[in-house]
Amino acid sequence: MRNILLPLITLFTSCMANQAQFEQQVAKEASKLDKNVRADVKELTNNYKGLPSSDQILSKIDETLSPPTKTCHVNPDSESQPDLDQYPEQCQIDGQSEQWLDNCRELFTMKDIPKDALKYALNVMKKNSTEFKSNKCYRFGGGTNRHSRSFKGEKHKDWLNKMQNGLPNKCTFIINDLDNLKKTHGGIFKCQANSHYIDLCGKKPIHKIETANLGYGTCKKKNGYKNKPGLGTTLVGAFFTGSKVFNYAATNPAKDRKHYGPIRKKNPKGIAHGIALFGLNKSNDRSATDAKHMHVSPYQSSAGCPSIDKDNWPMIDDLAKKGPSLVLNYKKSLIEDINECSE
Repeated sequence: MRNILLPLITLFTSCMANQAQFEQQVAKEASKLDKNVRADVKELTNNYKGLPSSDQILSKIDETLSPPTKTCHVNPDSESQPDLDQYPEQCQIDGQSEQWLDNCRELFTMKDIPKDALKYALNVMKKNSTEFKSNKCYRFGGGTNRHSRSFKGEKHKDWLNKMQNGLPNKCTFIINDLDNLKKTHGGIFKCQANSHYIDLCGKKPIHKIETANLGYGTCKKKNGYKNKPGLGTTLVGAFFTGSKVFNYAATNPAKDRKHYGPIRKKNPKGIAHGIALFGLNKSNDRSATDAKHMHVSPYQSSAGCPSIDKDNWPMIDDLAKKGPSLVLNYKKSLIEDINECSE
């Protein structure tokens, strides 16, 4: 269309002296155009003395030939939202995608996941989904293990800042099932529990069963699950992790070099992965102050830490990067109501 109009534009910009010739030529060229455009051309050329520029002509032509535009008003409330009522109550966490909700529902169909522990873990996540509410019992202590720099410079204020909009990591969490223990040390003791690593943020839910160590005070010395220092006991309850990985070291330097040195040497990052745990219940609130962290280990038991196999260090890495994250040591007969330590 613009090619047809070029002669017309040339006529306008050359300011022809003969108005009659000009009008005749305009009519000839305009006859080739759409009737709406012809009307616009006539309007533009009524006043020959105030002849428009070629830019004005092209602008008017573009305006006429362009399709009409409409303003699209989007009502945010009209966006399709998942119907939470079709999901298990524990999965009904606002703000999660339909895929996340589908994955959460699918967890309840998996036979190997302890359902009571799963419900408890999701309830903790739900309660703290938008703000840190389980904040009445935890302690942000420095730890008694001088070799284990548990927070690696992470300050309480910085950690709370990461929790101000609730638990950041709603994708991955860990359940250590203390109701299902494994025989260790040649069958003499039961110092390991099934550790369930769960990821809700993929196309399908990911569920891996690994192993977590119990404290020697729990599985060897019959100290139960007491929340007291120096007993070497495993603690029952929910934890939120730190958000930084640290290089775990055993208290005894000689044992550390012998047993953790090879782990660091083989690890691609050159460390023995560890992450701090902050107990949210009265039954585990001393976890940070007593340096009962989650870390890799070459042993079949621990001093109360839920330690894991050295090859599972990516689990700790993941919890830290997305963290703070949720870890649960679940024993049905001893677990406390999370509401007791929540707002």
